[in-house]
Amino acid sequence: MVKLPSELNSKQICLKIENPPDIKAVSDSHNWAAIGQKRAIEALKMGISIRAKGYNIFVVGDPGTGKHTAIIDMLRLHRGKNDRLRDIVYVQNFDDPDKPRHLIFPGGQARRFKEDLARLIKRLETRIGRDLDSESYKARKVALIQEAEKMENKALVDFENQLNASGFRVIRTEEGREDEAMDIAPVIDGKTVRFEELQEMVPSGLVSEETWNETRELYFGFINRMNRIHRDFKIARETLQASLKQLRADTVRPGAEEECALIGEQWSGEDVKAYLREFGEDVIRNAHWFSSDNDEEEEIDTAIRYGVNIVLDRHGTEELPVISETNPAKVNLFGSIEAHHDPSGELRTNIMMIKAGSLLRADGGYLILQAEDVFSREGLWADLKRVLQTGHVVPEAQSTPLGPLPILMKPEPIITETKVILIGSETVYDSICEQDEDIFELFKVTAEFSPVMPRGADTESEYAAFIRSLALRENLREISANGIREIIAYGIHLAERRDKLSTYFGLIADLIRESDYMAASVKRSLIDKDIVRKAIAHREFISSLPEQEILEQIGNGTIIIETDGCRVGTVNGLAVLERGTYAFGTPLRITATVSPGKEGLLNIEREAGLSGELHDKGMLLMEGYIRRRFARRRSLSLTGSIAVEQSYYEIDGDSASAAELAALLSAIAELPVRQDIAITGAVNQQGEIQPVGSVQIKIQGFFNVCSLQGLSGSQGVAIPTGNIENVILSPPLIKAVEEGQFHIWTVNTMDEVLTLLTGLNAGRERRGGRFESGSVNSRIQKGLLELAELS
Repeated sequence: MVKLPSELNSKQICLKIENPPDIKAVSDSHNWAAIGQKRAIEALKMGISIRAKGYNIFVVGDPGTGKHTAIIDMLRLHRGKNDRLRDIVYVQNFDDPDKPRHLIFPGGQARRFKEDLARLIKRLETRIGRDLDSESYKARKVALIQEAEKMENKALVDFENQLNASGFRVIRTEEGREDEAMDIAPVIDGKTVRFEELQEMVPSGLVSEETWNETRELYFGFINRMNRIHRDFKIARETLQASLKQLRADTVRPGAEEECALIGEQWSGEDVKAYLREFGEDVIRNAHWFSSDNDEEEEIDTAIRYGVNIVLDRHGTEELPVISETNPAKVNLFGSIEAHHDPSGELRTNIMMIKAGSLLRADGGYLILQAEDVFSREGLWADLKRVLQTGHVVPEAQSTPLGPLPILMKPEPIITETKVILIGSETVYDSICEQDEDIFELFKVTAEFSPVMPRGADTESEYAAFIRSLALRENLREISANGIREIIAYGIHLAERRDKLSTYFGLIADLIRESDYMAASVKRSLIDKDIVRKAIAHREFISSLPEQEILEQIGNGTIIIETDGCRVGTVNGLAVLERGTYAFGTPLRITATVSPGKEGLLNIEREAGLSGELHDKGMLLMEGYIRRRFARRRSLSLTGSIAVEQSYYEIDGDSASAAELAALLSAIAELPVRQDIAITGAVNQQGEIQPVGSVQIKIQGFFNVCSLQGLSGSQGVAIPTGNIENVILSPPLIKAVEEGQFHIWTVNTMDEVLTLLTGLNAGRERRGGRFESGSVNSRIQKGLLELAELS
């Protein structure tokens, strides 16, 4: 005789919550997000404390479990100012202007360096202007120029004398124009004749052939000589410019070096000193930029060439930075190079237009990123990974819809000292772990936040303290002791286990705020148990339109669900439907048919493309159970089908497999089963009923339908025994159970399920593979044999 299923009593369905502790003893600075997350908090502590390469942190958990708050609270304890704070600037690379170099200073010192350099430039302008305005410099400059002019004049006079002696004269062509040039013309009978005109006089006999040939030879010789003189003049003028530049440099060097040395003495660091030396040499080379009589056409903005672009400024900063980047586009994360169009339409940029990204702004501290944002943007993970591997951050040219701006500037990479904290769900974390094993080297610490925590006196005490603290912090109404107990009960409900509390503190906080709203709406000054229940009911009401629509369709017969009587091959299963954050239970009408044949078991949901992988697995386990129980000594054959009636969405999971198997066995044995009982549970090949999820939601769903059609006193739900701790019922449902209007049974095996549904003994197996006469299993065995004989 198979034992009957156990029925839960009032003690097993009622929650007992101790009175809240003395909450005043709990500090307001308590880290509420750390409640129940000891493992995750220890991981965060280790990851934050170890500064070695690769000790970035991947925080894993569901939204609303306090991950971000816990991270911020933990970082607050480790943000004390220390030597990791740095200032970073970009300055001109005088040897290669397209590759600006960076300098690093202790935190808060970059501003002083920029101010020192600005003062230095002003002093240089004064000093260089004075040096280049001195009489000695001007005299030496005039002497060089006069010497060059004297040499040119002498060469010209000598050349003209030779021309005159040979009957030629220098003339100017295109006279009056800016581009007029010099030419040579012979003198015939005291008149200057152009060479071309002379050539035209030969055919007419005005000039003899002999004279023409002699004149032509002399002409081209003088032309070559004149061209050599011009080349010599050009070389001489270049030499003069070099001499003038050297004179200028020699003149300003002592003063410039003295001024730069005064600044250099105030700064340490080889990179800074090297830049100051190069700065001084560039000023000396280009001293004319600082002179009022600069006669060169080159235009230069000394504020940019000698500017200091502070891309990271820690002036006045007392704590290590913590930055949450909510829009991790490449330019936001790695930095950008801006540009603008000048009046001619040409794109221009300079070192002052380099901007730091969040990776650099978080230097020395912590950068918090949402993992989904990183992995969903094309190429971003690869770029971030490269930074984490090399430590190098390089600002990028701004992008347009047509691609990056055509900017040749490539700033020198900066080695960042930022610790990256990624926050993501289990799904995102598992996905990236499967796709890229580098994640383990780059994020050596994983802090996993659990959606639940153990329930005990200490955690209930912390829960109560959190409730009171939130009310005080947000200036909400006072919450009574029974109101706090009701909120804790809601936390147990969210956890879906009687021995657990939910860590979805975001939802708990929302309930507290909504309870305050409900108290205000009914003009109550205190939030008590009734107010909290009203808030819960109100939240369910505004979210439950899909559930209400299904109940209406069941009520008017559009969806066929029976909650009384008996039927062959029909069992009420249970499912959970979701709309956004709201989930509700509903019964499913599961039917099965069998006939002689050899096609085996047909999953209609799968054939219709509405069966998920886990549901398919449940079907295969059912076949395994039938083979093990009824086909070990004889071959069986049949054609059967199982369907979830009126389902228009995908069915997944194996929690309906016990109900589906019960419907199939009922059809095989031609035994009617009760329609006032709904079944949830997963069956394995041994016929054991295994725990499933969302039990309390499923129970509530069937209770709502039974209430709609009328409670008979015999209705109820059968759940796996392993789900006893998951039975957390609403007050109306508890009342119905206590009054005997609704029942909850626990089952361990398929035999107990069949006993409950049929009212008959399931029957134990005897020697020879036969079952007790008249039992459910005996009738199933008989039905299988008949089908096999007819197949």
